[in-house]
Amino acid sequence: MPRIPTSYQRPEDYEPVERFVERYVCPRGDEFAVVFAVDSVAPELWDCRRHGVVAVRADLSAGVMAVYGTCSGVERAQLGSPSRTHLEYVLERRSPGELQTLLDERLSELVAARERS
Repeated sequence: MPRIPTSYQRPEDYEPVERFVERYVCPRGDEFAVVFAVDSVAPELWDCRRHGVVAVRADLSAGVMAVYGTCSGVERAQLGSPSRTHLEYVLERRSPGELQTLLDERLSELVAARERS
């Protein structure tokens, strides 16, 4: 049976932070919302998870289109470093051989645990 994490924090012990929603427009036409705490400042740029390019805050997107000509021409390379995947971060720290060894060890642990139950 899977373990379900339990929170021991009671709702009456805290008050949720007030939030606001900021809309972003991706150069490839995707529009999405990001939630921020009221006391924070929404950044002008945000990575589009769907396309891996920089999205611009909706209230600023017209200015970006004026600078670059068309919004579809604004790629991550023009505005900063490219989005990286989790795998790319992992491969910076471990070689493929090390990852294979870890995977084999974990799979054997899971098989052994299944056989015991």
